[in-house]
Amino acid sequence: DLGAVGHRLRLAERARLHEAHGAHVRRHEHLVAAGDAPGHAERAPGDVAPVVDRVGDAVQVQQGIFPRVAPELADWDVAIVSQPASGVSGDFHDFFVADNSLKGLVVGDVSGHGISSGLITVLSRSIFWRAFRDLSVSSLGRVREDLNTELSTELASVENYLTAAFLRFGGDTVEYANGGHTDLCFRRARKARASVLVPAGQDFRGPPLGREGISAPFRSVKFAVSRGDSLLLYTDCLIDSRDEDGKAFGIDGLLSAYGRAPDDSAADMLDYIMEDWKFHLGEAEVADDLTVVLLKKK
Repeated sequence: DLGAVGHRLRLAERARLHEAHGAHVRRHEHLVAAGDAPGHAERAPGDVAPVVDRVGDAVQVQQGIFPRVAPELADWDVAIVSQPASGVSGDFHDFFVADNSLKGLVVGDVSGHGISSGLITVLSRSIFWRAFRDLSVSSLGRVREDLNTELSTELASVENYLTAAFLRFGGDTVEYANGGHTDLCFRRARKARASVLVPAGQDFRGPPLGREGISAPFRSVKFAVSRGDSLLLYTDCLIDSRDEDGKAFGIDGLLSAYGRAPDDSAADMLDYIMEDWKFHLGEAEVADDLTVVLLKKK
């Protein structure tokens, strides 16, 4: 019974999440009691080593699950930037591919930082995969409702929640839904102008996912794409990062860079945007995880 197997897998995933989160909290409490918590001047190398090992393990698991390079596809040219603020990232992205064609994409951001957020990215990935597979004939709004219900149950005992943008692809049509995430940006082929894709007259973007007691309708929108059109998804670090004077790159800076990017490959376009972002930041440090995915229709 595949349903029973899936249920057991979800229970196992949840148990691993809670066990790892509890161990992380207990370890931190132990370090605080010993005066060796982060921020204390004196640390015993033997005490810190288990924490370092656990972070290294978490990084290795994440890198083994989430795509580190863009997939080679028949219908879309794809470029990715993934830059954790520290070893373990609270950002995630994943592609749903069949017959060398892109069927779906999710870009998400778990609240908080560190191991706990990283563990939730792994749990969420499993839930997203199952939703895209089992609800392939439902609207993305319905898919997002089911995702929110399951994530709210799974994350009931932790403080984290997540935002996510979803895309589903069918030939020359894209379906888009958003759960509290940054807006999707869009640029038509051979046009030196980019814009935010927000349906007119709609309160389109739904609330974040995984929070019990937050109920709101989830909507999706479909739009047509042609060869050379491109789409840009990203986490909030891209627009919230500030230069040394405290000025954020912002959505205006992003749209300007995206519109000026050469109408070449997805990688060339994304490289241009990221160089513009880095130039804006100057010597300022980046304190958040960063994920950017650019898609160009072939």
